[in-house]
Amino acid sequence: MPEFEIRNMSRSSFVLQSAELVTATGRHNGGLPQIDGKDVPEARMVKAGATRRIAILWQFSKRAMDVLGSNPQIILEYRLDDRMQRLVIDYERVS
Repeated sequence: MPEFEIRNMSRSSFVLQSAELVTATGRHNGGLPQIDGKDVPEARMVKAGATRRIAILWQFSKRAMDVLGSNPQIILEYRLDDRMQRLVIDYERVS
């Protein structure tokens, strides 16, 4: 389960809205943190000026290395300053 450390240096709260893993085998939605089994923004929020780790869970029916391929990409969509924004993270598998 990958964890992302988010250092929010803005004056607004950061709220993770979605996480998607794009691989050679398809697109996979990530499971976002919940509180008591409920999807609430507080579970995915980093307050202004704070640093927090947010874990994202992806589940596969095959081995992770078979699903990921050589160049997986993670797309995080988040709300900051009342605007939706997108961060694309490219990975490259090295042997």
